[in-house]
Amino acid sequence: MSLTFRQLSFSSDDVAFLSKNIGRTKATRFGGWLERQILIWQRFDAILYQHFNATFWQKVENFGFERMNKEVQLLRDHIKKLHDKCVDRKIPSQSLEMEFRDWIPPGIQLEAYRIKTNASEICYRNALSAMAFSVDIEERQCQDATVLRNTSNLNDREKVPCMWPNVPKSHITSVARNRTID
Repeated sequence: MSLTFRQLSFSSDDVAFLSKNIGRTKATRFGGWLERQILIWQRFDAILYQHFNATFWQKVENFGFERMNKEVQLLRDHIKKLHDKCVDRKIPSQSLEMEFRDWIPPGIQLEAYRIKTNASEICYRNALSAMAFSVDIEERQCQDATVLRNTSNLNDREKVPCMWPNVPKSHITSVARNRTID
């Protein structure tokens, strides 16, 4: 992440985050036959991973290992400051309000951070669930987020104002439809 945010001219504020859906157990390492089977089943994912992992380490080498370690430490320090500024305590994810709760598979116990009362906007945005964040983006872009609200039980959440209140919705939709990616 440190490499990417420098290449995109982002600041530490742009990439700092709060951990979400924190598992209570360590990952299980499979060995032998099962690990080989998983690699066979996921061979295209493994090929992509190996390619981009090699590309990543080449970029790190070009960037400089020492410089990279310093950048990573700066980002970790920034994330710790964000955590200290925002987090009240760790609680079971199921105890969070809907706008902060991501989907959790049945039978899985995850923990999450409850943000402090009267936390800043940056804390609030970092704590939002992916669906609540998507609702906000759609509404800011003057789109109808009813389906997302309904499927995510976010109907009671306050609506976010449109960024372009004086532009006709039909114009915004047609511009979005005709956009090309170079």
